[in-house]
Amino acid sequence: MAELPLTMVLRKIPAFGQLHERDLTALAGALRRRHLDMGGQLFEQGDPGGTMHLVTQGELSVRWQEGVTDQELEVARVGPGEFVGDMALLDLGPRSASVVARRESVLWELAVEDLMLLEETAPAAASAILTAVTALLTERIRHVNGQIEALLAGQPPLEAPAPDATDSGIFGRLWSRLSKT
Repeated sequence: MAELPLTMVLRKIPAFGQLHERDLTALAGALRRRHLDMGGQLFEQGDPGGTMHLVTQGELSVRWQEGVTDQELEVARVGPGEFVGDMALLDLGPRSASVVARRESVLWELAVEDLMLLEETAPAAASAILTAVTALLTERIRHVNGQIEALLAGQPPLEAPAPDATDSGIFGRLWSRLSKT
């Protein structure tokens, strides 16, 4: 099956849907296509950051290595229209999790350097990316805050995920483990 032009794919993502065509074209030009076969590793926990990836086809598994037991937990699944490695655009620190393809996947990579260039050449595109990353990180922080409040109060969180849910997030998984002890 033929792939849609990248600008058409980007237009369908809410964060980029309102961009002018020139900004969408600039954004598409800044992205580098990546292909992962099933089981292929995008990056490993602890690797240097510096790139964010937009999934357009397939599914990725986000895995976190627990330091105490060295057990690896799947903490999220990422599919078409979602980002992974987003913190790397704001913080060049080491990767906080590993990412592996659950099935054959197509990703579009944005390097920090390319984002900086977009800020000069297509500021609306750069702003859309940063707004999307900020919204995603804010959502995660709010979720974590709720989890912490619940733990401190000795209560399960109001939106506690099912213990066996694969996309429940790291704190849902940790909550499940903590509540069993």
